[in-house]
Amino acid sequence: SEKVTTMISQHHERYDGKGYPNRPPGERLLLESQLLAVANEIEKITRVVANQARVNMLEAARHVLKESATNPGGGLVSTALAKRILTILPEA
Repeated sequence: SEKVTTMISQHHERYDGKGYPNRPPGERLLLESQLLAVANEIEKITRVVANQARVNMLEAARHVLKESATNPGGGLVSTALAKRILTILPEA
């Protein structure tokens, strides 16, 4: 579908405009694209790499969302979305 195609094409974009390939304004990013971007970053951080300490999913999620939650202009995702996700994560 067109929505899925847009989600996939936007998943490397950032709400703060520093992503790629098109750098649309954050408010033009689909919510689903932002969620896909978070999942993509978490997957990168939690990937098993030889000779590196393993990072668990919750630590990775907090790391990925920290910048967005504390930056009024957003980071990877909107500030509101980052704060919302962080409130539903279980305590460490």
